[in-house]
Amino acid sequence: MTPGGAIPDILAIIESAKARDGREMLHNHVAKMLPEADELERDEVVELALEVIESVPVFLASARQEAEDRGLSSAVNPLLD
Repeated sequence: MTPGGAIPDILAIIESAKARDGREMLHNHVAKMLPEADELERDEVVELALEVIESVPVFLASARQEAEDRGLSSAVNPLLD
């Protein structure tokens, strides 16, 4: 994988999941994992999960930039890729 290649790949996966109604699949998974939760609680879990998922590319870009700024790209980038 090329440096920084992970971020576009992750963004593509997120967009693909959205196009395939990934929110509904996530909601179904949450319902299966938390059968005792009511609909409002499940919706809150789904919203939080989506926030976390969508923050991954931002986190990776930030980590890559910080590594570059500190001269640690050769050590950090393989972990991010």
